[in-house]
Amino acid sequence: MILADRPASANADAVVLRTLCEVTPTDAGPVQHPGAEPGALARVTQAAEHVGEHRRVERDAPGMPQAQVRHRPGPGDEGPLPRARLGVLPDEPVTGDPDDGVVDLHPGRVQVEVDPRNRQALPDPLARREKESGQVEKAANEQSEPPGHGGLAWRVPSRGSHHPPRPLAPGDVVAAFCDELGEWSAAQIISLEPHDRQADVLDLDWSGAEPHDVADLGELKPLKLTLPGQRGVAQCHREWVLPRGHKNLGPAPLLTTRASLAWTLGWHTGFHLHLQRRWDAGLHGEPENERVHALDGDAVDVLPAGASFPDIRSLFVRGANTIDGARVVSAYPNLTHLNLWGKLSRLINASALNGLHRLRRFEVHDVFGMIPEDCLDPEQLTQLEYVDLDGVPADYAMAMRRAWTPEVGKGVFLRVSRAREPEWVKENLDNPLREWDGREGISARTYRRALTAWKQSTRPILEALLTPTAGVVQRALLIALGRDFARAFAEVSGPSYILETDELGELLDALQNLITTAPAAPGVDREEAIRALFEGIDQHGYW
Repeated sequence: MILADRPASANADAVVLRTLCEVTPTDAGPVQHPGAEPGALARVTQAAEHVGEHRRVERDAPGMPQAQVRHRPGPGDEGPLPRARLGVLPDEPVTGDPDDGVVDLHPGRVQVEVDPRNRQALPDPLARREKESGQVEKAANEQSEPPGHGGLAWRVPSRGSHHPPRPLAPGDVVAAFCDELGEWSAAQIISLEPHDRQADVLDLDWSGAEPHDVADLGELKPLKLTLPGQRGVAQCHREWVLPRGHKNLGPAPLLTTRASLAWTLGWHTGFHLHLQRRWDAGLHGEPENERVHALDGDAVDVLPAGASFPDIRSLFVRGANTIDGARVVSAYPNLTHLNLWGKLSRLINASALNGLHRLRRFEVHDVFGMIPEDCLDPEQLTQLEYVDLDGVPADYAMAMRRAWTPEVGKGVFLRVSRAREPEWVKENLDNPLREWDGREGISARTYRRALTAWKQSTRPILEALLTPTAGVVQRALLIALGRDFARAFAEVSGPSYILETDELGELLDALQNLITTAPAAPGVDREEAIRALFEGIDQHGYW
């Protein structure tokens, strides 16, 4: 998850938000769509005003990304929230039902939140990285940021503040092989943004054999999408590290000077051309990706002996206690994408991952057990072009940074954040809020207050579970304790809503897990206890 902060300016990107109301910041001004609820126009206009200031990009895998603009109701706001489409540059107005909320977009998800009470964009709760936490989290060549900027999450080594790591300029046409198409595809660089280290990229309507120069593409045409929720040219901001699998064919006249309003992580050149061709052929269902495996829990470690899936290209492992790198390589020898999303999980035999010689993308979150000697070897993984480490052992993070920083100039995106010392791991094994430690936007003080609130508000809940009480009495008690729980974290969050939707959801998940696993007196109905607590939380009104 990335948060890219960008100062708002008078000539911010041309914003096209289409939903219940249509907002286009031009001289003509915004146009109210018939049927929009009162106040929707003003609220979405605020989103338009601030979309250039705070941008969020989420990545979901596997599956198609989505986009939406969210609005946090203020005093007097009623009715459904205005949902705004953004990121596509339509050839014609696009409107939709307020309940559909989200639209498919490039491989990433763009969201903007605006607080109408102070007209400030709300911080991104899932992109948070805090430098003051004392953890090792500077990326390979992190450069100084302007005072008060807070630091970009785009940590990309470059040849300087104004140049991408690989030669790239507006007008350049780049090409790469697209697995989905089985052919090469191409795109044009529309602009470069040194401040954010991003490139605005326009996909081209072309595929074929490997090109050697721009002339091999014939007449350049932008890819125009007619997919549901995606009408207009396929254009999106990406990190400006041109992946090593791409080649620069040289310059060509710009096909457009209009800026995109979509942001993503990863280039995926040719992917939307593949989707558009499927649609044109009458294949309107979700594309089935038979080359992706997603495993939850310890499924990766209970594979039958000798199991092998040579056709699988992407593997996503979620929540496993232990992941054996040697078994991953044995079962999935031809992976190009490996994503390990743990919960203080352990990765053993991590050095075996050097056997994944086709690996192009490596993402690790909250996984430990690796040592410096497990570092991926650039000489063995010559196709690797994307490395994202978040919540890994500090000495392993340092070794990876040292090994892969020289590869950035060859087209490797490298980011390392929230590296942890062994002491931190030991101290946080049973801490349900540990991922808040180091998130951008949650200060060390707020984190400590949240821990205190958790301990103080859950202690009486645990005591209530151990006390044999008549059902009606216990239900009333748990409802009251639910209100106390919500009140405690409302105070932590404060009037500026430091804790946002994602943190609140994590709190509810942690509370439900606590009730499910905690000791309880005989006859206590845990499901009923959870319902009573949540009823009390709802009564408080903060959630």
